[in-house]
Amino acid sequence: MKSKNLFRLMINPFSRITGWERFAIGLVIVVLSAIIGRYSYVCFDGVWDIHMSKHLTLGSALAMQLISTFTLVLVMCITGLIVSKGFRFIDVLGTMVFARIPLLLPALAGFYVHITPEEIMKKPLLFIVSPSLIIFGLLSLLVVAWEITLMVNGFKVSFNMKGNKLIVSFVVAFFVSEIISKVLVYFIQ
Repeated sequence: MKSKNLFRLMINPFSRITGWERFAIGLVIVVLSAIIGRYSYVCFDGVWDIHMSKHLTLGSALAMQLISTFTLVLVMCITGLIVSKGFRFIDVLGTMVFARIPLLLPALAGFYVHITPEEIMKKPLLFIVSPSLIIFGLLSLLVVAWEITLMVNGFKVSFNMKGNKLIVSFVVAFFVSEIISKVLVYFIQ
């Protein structure tokens, strides 16, 4: 019974934590993920992108993470203005920033990958034979799925939506925010 409640809390914590608390906790973890990612060579250069890079400065790691996070918030708010009857900015801010918490896991896992991105580019099949890289890749897929689940649930709670309207508006906003964040991140590199 407790594991079922824990699972529910992990995919939809938004009924238990207020907007400002979500934002504060999420922002601390977002910044921490960027800092740890800098030293584990993991960067978050888009709304749902996780990559390894040996050429990562602390400034660029923080900039990529913050640009991606706040682009997501801005696009979701604009979407809310178009499709929702009303919402509170702090709810969108809190849920979308909080939804990025799972990114801490690949930032930490990057310390255990023993192949450089340059080696992978030279020999792409190394990805198949490196246990640490396989585990990192699988973890990244799970984290992205968890992050998107949190985003959908946050979107649903923030805009009080359901059904096709929820799905279509979220998918459009999600991909628009990804494109915008990738363009902005490209210009800072």
